[in-house]
Amino acid sequence: SCCEGRWVKMSTKPRWTIFAAMVVTSLLSLSGCASGPSITETRAQLTAASSMPTNGSSAYRIGASDVLQIDVFDEPALSLEDITVDTSGTIPFPLIGEVQVAGRTGREIARDIEDRLGAEYLRNPQVTVFVTSSASQRLTVEGDVETPGVFEIKGDTSLLQAIALAGGPTRTANLDEIIVFRHIDQEVYAAQFDLREVRMGIEPNVPLEAGDIVVVSTSGVKGLLRDALQAAPVLTALFYRIL
Repeated sequence: SCCEGRWVKMSTKPRWTIFAAMVVTSLLSLSGCASGPSITETRAQLTAASSMPTNGSSAYRIGASDVLQIDVFDEPALSLEDITVDTSGTIPFPLIGEVQVAGRTGREIARDIEDRLGAEYLRNPQVTVFVTSSASQRLTVEGDVETPGVFEIKGDTSLLQAIALAGGPTRTANLDEIIVFRHIDQEVYAAQFDLREVRMGIEPNVPLEAGDIVVVSTSGVKGLLRDALQAAPVLTALFYRIL
């Protein structure tokens, strides 16, 4: 099939207006093999589906409802056990007050606490942050599925399982235009898959990751753009976080 699963890397270095235009161009190129610009004609870098990029080696970023243990060396009164991140993404901390932790790594949080304690209270504080319990991760399924939305995932979740969580594709869904967006470091990747070929084992049933966005298009370019617009609030939030 000319619509084999493939990953596209889109740099986030250009300004937002240029980047938005590149995203639209990439979506148009992903809309089909018979018409419109070819995916190989875009300015994006292609990656084979068999070697898809992954966040597996990236540091874990803490989210709401995660449970943390924070140790301040030689300061037991300032150390915390089993502190839960609230829905605003913060935790209360002795002396320094609220600390924003959601979306940050343990090391980033430790450095923030060290800087704030060192500024007024301690000389050269040493802080370590551990995640003792991780809340359920989430991914988004949008477009022509029965129940689009944000879904909690626990453990391994494949592309087929994610679409099943959303009730499956509708009767008008274009099954050869399944697009997955993924954020890795300072890059956004997009992949197109043919759901029929995934079901038959011709294309890989790729494992998805927390934060992935799956867009199931309907027939034609207009349908794909409509689906992308439905996902716009989520995509916009993603893009603004990484710019």
